[in-house]
Amino acid sequence: MYKKRIFAVISLITVFSCAHQMTPGGGPDDKTGPSVHSITPRTGSVNVDKNTEIILTFSEWIASGSERGISIFPPVEFKTKIKGKVLHIQPDELSDSTTYHVEINSSLKDLRGNPVTTPYTLVFSTGPTLDSGVIEGCVTDPSRDLLQPKIALFSEKELADTGLVGPPSYLLQTDSTGRFRFNNIRTGKYRVIGYFDVNNDSRLQAGTEQVFMPQDSMIAIKNQLADIALFPAVFDTAFPRIISLQTSNKLIKGKWNKPFDSLSFNQPEIVIENAKNPSEKITDFKYLLYTNTIGFAIKTAVTAEKTEYRFIYTMSRKNSIGSLRDTVAFNGSDSADTVRPALKRWDSDNARDLRPLLKMIWTEPVLLKDSLLMTGSSGDTVFVSSPESFSDTTTAVMLSDLKPGSSYQMVIFDRSGEDLSGNAIAIKDTSDTAANIVITTPDIDSLATSLQGGAKCLSNRSNIKWVFSHFNGKTYTTDDSSGTFLFSLIPAGEGLIGYFEDRNGNGLQDPGKLVPWIGPEEQMMSPDTVEARARWDIEGLEIPVCEICK
Repeated sequence: MYKKRIFAVISLITVFSCAHQMTPGGGPDDKTGPSVHSITPRTGSVNVDKNTEIILTFSEWIASGSERGISIFPPVEFKTKIKGKVLHIQPDELSDSTTYHVEINSSLKDLRGNPVTTPYTLVFSTGPTLDSGVIEGCVTDPSRDLLQPKIALFSEKELADTGLVGPPSYLLQTDSTGRFRFNNIRTGKYRVIGYFDVNNDSRLQAGTEQVFMPQDSMIAIKNQLADIALFPAVFDTAFPRIISLQTSNKLIKGKWNKPFDSLSFNQPEIVIENAKNPSEKITDFKYLLYTNTIGFAIKTAVTAEKTEYRFIYTMSRKNSIGSLRDTVAFNGSDSADTVRPALKRWDSDNARDLRPLLKMIWTEPVLLKDSLLMTGSSGDTVFVSSPESFSDTTTAVMLSDLKPGSSYQMVIFDRSGEDLSGNAIAIKDTSDTAANIVITTPDIDSLATSLQGGAKCLSNRSNIKWVFSHFNGKTYTTDDSSGTFLFSLIPAGEGLIGYFEDRNGNGLQDPGKLVPWIGPEEQMMSPDTVEARARWDIEGLEIPVCEICK
């Protein structure tokens, strides 16, 4: 009897110890993720039974919940079961003569939370042959914060059925360097998108997940290798909406809920009507979109009566279907706006640059009319450029370099600008001076005399701009000359050098847009740190940017 009780206790201990997978204790800290040791069916198998069970054995025990790291393409429903190191996948009945891809990504983890060491793909066919299409490439991330995005392929059929928010034709995760390769996929044309799957649902979420895209909207995948690079892009399908309207005399001021993207959306179609008498409309008006802000204004030829009006606007996308129609109510006012705009503050990065950006923040949108000048302590002058549009934040740019170790002054008079109601800028005192801005430039001993180099692969390219991304947080840009660059008198310090293709000529590294499709500008940043030394001429730098995906 005594022996039977001992046996029963041991049996219970054994049962309960096998019932729960727990994080093992003791021993050295385990930071190595699981790897695949064996699979059934073997990758590359053909004529696989449509009711087959897929079995993967890993190098260590797998945590519960790891089924989130499993996908099957073409999409099919499946169930999973985890037993220690073994993962069982039971798909619903598979289709005839179809090549299937079982993808294992970094959401599959061991009991200590370590993800799989490398994303894994199992390929097999329920027919006599495997599909023969192949494509590989990489995701470029100038921020250097690449965290293994997923790559989705959308066939023309999927795009027509569900667009980019539906299930893709194929999906896999890049390796830790951002590289990817699809083997044995159906030949044809695909849209290729990279994205960070934040909620791990294998779906692309507009506006919330960072995306990457190639320069071509559709990629032809054949049985010969296609090699592509994906660059940063924006995916935001939401229409802008008006959140407020205010009136004064012949002016209606409004705000959008987000910056108005004039590259993606057409100017709104607007109807302004009397709420009590809809046939009474204000038809003679001009729409003005501010720069660098979410604001806009409507200048009318007549004064709105003191009654309720309806502001009806219709939004539409450029080169794409779909529209939004919305109505905002507001009350008319015949009160004149006599409040003069004032300069709230100004900011400059003058301590680090000989061509600093100057930002002037106003109490309301202002248009600067006069030419602006910076006058140096030695008597030299530099012209300053400002936008020819209304804005509550004016960004002024020096048209030539300031002298090092000097002090410069720019005087803004009341007549230098006006607001939408024609009010001049408010003055500081009894004079006509609205602002007196003083900038001091860095000393010559803190500047690198020059930084020169290039890349042979860019010698025959056009519209190329070189950038020096300084570790002080600022990026310096210079024109390309047959594959070479020259940065002169930039702050000493370390940084990264790269280039971008300035196709639209705005001098900026522009991301692509998924809707409507606007191809991204090619860009590449070398991973090698470069030092710009104070008072030195650095020459002959060879920048490794010729092989984007290497």
